[in-house]
Amino acid sequence: VMPVLVCEEDNGPCGTFPPETARRDQTLAFPSFMVLGFIDVSLGSRVSPIYYSARGATVTIEMRATNVLMANDVLRITRAMGYKLMDRTLLALRVVKFKDSEHGLDIQRVWSSSFTDPDDYWAALDTDVAADTTILFSFKADLPLEAFPAPFWSIR
Repeated sequence: VMPVLVCEEDNGPCGTFPPETARRDQTLAFPSFMVLGFIDVSLGSRVSPIYYSARGATVTIEMRATNVLMANDVLRITRAMGYKLMDRTLLALRVVKFKDSEHGLDIQRVWSSSFTDPDDYWAALDTDVAADTTILFSFKADLPLEAFPAPFWSIR
């Protein structure tokens, strides 16, 4: 917390906070670093069935990217702890289209640390997706036998 300044001629009126010398007003087109985009995963994402130890459950992801997703971009999904991803089960449901032969488990260990049980599923986009467009896709996974403390998926 900044202390209130003493009443002086060059600091403005008594008690100005912050002092005029420290103020930074907002301006348009201010030169700065580019703000990175992000992926927003909707609450509409779901797993069906929801029961532990279910085999071949359908994981449906509803997401929106703030940047344009271009053809040939790679979408990478990192599974939550305890889940086991099933190879070649990706299904495009809304707006997005994936290349038929360019998706699957990361058995080459580009991102994952194990080729027998990879953490990642990857897919190359076949067409462009405009920024701020909601897309929907699904894939299959075996659910964990018990609850894990951090059931978080990651999408890049």
